[in-house]
Amino acid sequence: MASRHSQPINISDLVVNAEAARNDAHRRGRPSKADRLAQRGRSMGRYPLMVAAEKYLEVRELKVGMSTMKYEKRKVRHIVREFEAMRERKEIRTTNPKEIGPIEIRAFLGWMRDPSKHNGKPLDPDTQVHYLSKIEGILEMNDNRVLKKMRDEGYSLPQKGGRKPIRAITQSDLDCVQASAWKVKKSTGEPSGWRKAKARLLMTAYVATGLRPSELRLSFVEDLDVNRWRLYVRTPKGSGVWAENRTVTIMPPYRQDILDFLRERDELLRYYGRERSTYLIPNLRGGDDKPYSENHFRMLKAEVQRLSGVDFHLKDFRSTFATMSVEKDPNLLIDVSAQLGHSNLKTTQRFYAQISAESAGSRLEKAWDAKPISEANDKNTNSEIVFGMLIKALGINTPEDLQQLLISRSEESVNPRIDSKTRLTGYN
Repeated sequence: MASRHSQPINISDLVVNAEAARNDAHRRGRPSKADRLAQRGRSMGRYPLMVAAEKYLEVRELKVGMSTMKYEKRKVRHIVREFEAMRERKEIRTTNPKEIGPIEIRAFLGWMRDPSKHNGKPLDPDTQVHYLSKIEGILEMNDNRVLKKMRDEGYSLPQKGGRKPIRAITQSDLDCVQASAWKVKKSTGEPSGWRKAKARLLMTAYVATGLRPSELRLSFVEDLDVNRWRLYVRTPKGSGVWAENRTVTIMPPYRQDILDFLRERDELLRYYGRERSTYLIPNLRGGDDKPYSENHFRMLKAEVQRLSGVDFHLKDFRSTFATMSVEKDPNLLIDVSAQLGHSNLKTTQRFYAQISAESAGSRLEKAWDAKPISEANDKNTNSEIVFGMLIKALGINTPEDLQQLLISRSEESVNPRIDSKTRLTGYN
């Protein structure tokens, strides 16, 4: 008779059966921590809108560039935090993206339009449209089309405004801003002139090149060519998605400022005992070799703004460069567009380059004041007649006569007091 243990034991079957037994035990009793976390993930937990927003941002990250993504993350999370705050204040009943309805949307509209929530003035209509588009994107990913229904039902929702005036800094304000950069306070733990050097560079390099704030901030020192006065842009907007790297020209009036900055940069390297560093504007504190943050640039700008009394943004230098260039010559618009890195000339015209009415009027005035061609031709004819009479009066009938006259007059005009052979270096 065969023993009951004579059959071989299948270890894998035992493992499967043990796992099934544990799962049965979990289902019969208190769920495990993993089960609770999984359940929380399915229910979106306490902050469902934030969970949905992160999923929305994951999808967006595949479609936009790095710099745009950083901006979107900041704005989307800001919007979601406000929704959560409204729920805490019991101004809305839910932040579940599947259940948000007109009540919640109208409360959010009220927040955007409340001057007390935004430094004394409501959000710009275009900003309101942008914020709503982000919420709509999150909700539609969760099969919630409440904003479409509200539009269909005639709710009053923000609309994009008309064309905005281009923010270009006037020459007088620009002079004031650049002068104020010399007055910023020094920072401890670094050379005394370094913070001023950074501020001066920001106030001059942006208007000298038309670069975006991040394009200068992330530039390598090797990108700068001071022999040809070119700067290679290695981190354009949309890098890795749709943008192409480009090289920009540094305009002549600001080239000395770049050289002054490089001397301060050399002093910074000596201070930290370094022979080289990667970035054009290097952050070497703490032994690092990295770029400064966006916030650091904003803080420098804020101090210069306070010292100068001129309200501006760093990106305003970009439109200032474009406007000043086109003011000099409207035919430069195509070149300005290339320097800014635009693939569409209309973008340059609409958002960056603006010809003032005063300059346009002056050019029109000159054009209208110009003499007609026929009148100009008459003047030329009269001049030729007078010139011919003068030639004859001097006794000049042939080119040889004119040449002989010029030689005789030049001999008479030599100044005997100047010995050019000994006084002029290199004379032979």
